[in-house]
Amino acid sequence: MKIIVLFLFLFAIGVQAQSNPYVVETGNDLLRGFQACDDAKTAPNESSLVFAESYCHQAEGYILGAASVIFATAPAKFDVGGVSNKQIYDVVRKYLVDHPETRQKPSCVLILGALEEAWGKK
Repeated sequence: MKIIVLFLFLFAIGVQAQSNPYVVETGNDLLRGFQACDDAKTAPNESSLVFAESYCHQAEGYILGAASVIFATAPAKFDVGGVSNKQIYDVVRKYLVDHPETRQKPSCVLILGALEEAWGKK
């Protein structure tokens, strides 16, 4: 039941994001967010920097929020003692790069898959 509530919550966040220019609805969107993080490091002007940082923070915030909800609703399923936010971002990014055939799926599903693969109790 908790997992159903989790997906409904994360789906609602994704639906709200449709009115936002920095959409993080699918894995492709999250990957563009990560690319924006990279672009921010070499932005040629302030306008480009603001756009890149905004999209980057939107994607990172969504990932961290989803991870927090997932870990809180199913703590017995994960072994996450001492895990940093940077580790969570890195794990999700690696999952998206390693599983290109799934990137059209909802972000929350892919984040859950990445967290389960990295820290799920077996």
